[in-house]
Amino acid sequence: RECLDEMKGAGIQPDVVTFSTLMARAETYQQARECLDEMKGAGIQPDVVTFNTLFSKDLSGILAEKLLEWYLVQEYDPERPVEAAIASYMRIHQLGQTLRLVLSYPHLPASRKIIRQHENEAIAYFNHVLDENPNHPNANYALGIALMELRREKEAKPHLEKALSLATSDPRKKDIGKRLKQIEGSDV
Repeated sequence: RECLDEMKGAGIQPDVVTFSTLMARAETYQQARECLDEMKGAGIQPDVVTFNTLFSKDLSGILAEKLLEWYLVQEYDPERPVEAAIASYMRIHQLGQTLRLVLSYPHLPASRKIIRQHENEAIAYFNHVLDENPNHPNANYALGIALMELRREKEAKPHLEKALSLATSDPRKKDIGKRLKQIEGSDV
């Protein structure tokens, strides 16, 4: 922090690396968020490293739902930092919060690992979401991917077909189509 003040005093403008480094040194998530706010206030756009650094902090007391709400309204919201948040929640043994992130990003490698390691909890969580809302935009997708990860392709297929009918983004449609072709290929 002192270094940042010295830089500013010398007329040296901090950049994304400077602020990401400050965030890494922050002791808490809240302190790191304050660095991010200062960075954005200075007109500097965060990058993947910035968000990875933020989401690697202890997320105790931060609901995954609120974290996602905040993150998805950012100008730049790449997927990779969500894997850091997944790891952070797992470090503090918050499987429920982790599964909330996995629900929205089931295709990520970290999500698929969580599904394999906690298959009963993941399947139960996704089924609960589907029971609450059969047209939930992510639940069929997440359940389809989970069942594929568990080598239960025939059970996965109707969930992925439903997910495809609900999908609005082209990348998701493409991913679901690829998974359905994979299932069809395994049926031969």
